[in-house]
Amino acid sequence: MAFVEYLISEPNVDITLYGASGAVFGAMGATMIVLLPRYGRRGVVTLIAVLLGINLIIGATPLGTLLVGPGAGIAWAAHVAGFAVGLIIALIYSSKRASSP
Repeated sequence: MAFVEYLISEPNVDITLYGASGAVFGAMGATMIVLLPRYGRRGVVTLIAVLLGINLIIGATPLGTLLVGPGAGIAWAAHVAGFAVGLIIALIYSSKRASSP
């Protein structure tokens, strides 16, 4: 997912990406698909809103600077790409699993 962040970043800017947050967001996206039959669309959308709200608060307020340090940024594109890939993989897996005997 860091590759997506690299693709959209400004050219000739030296950035260092680290961490597993893209993968964590991928797991969250997959979890949404797994939870859908149990909690329904409304429950899953509520969970997504809460998780993204928490991330927005951490990323867009001084709390983020307090947690990660000054000058550090959050790789939003890596988070979004990870979430989307998690959703897609879970959809593919669940559709294949449902169609198998």
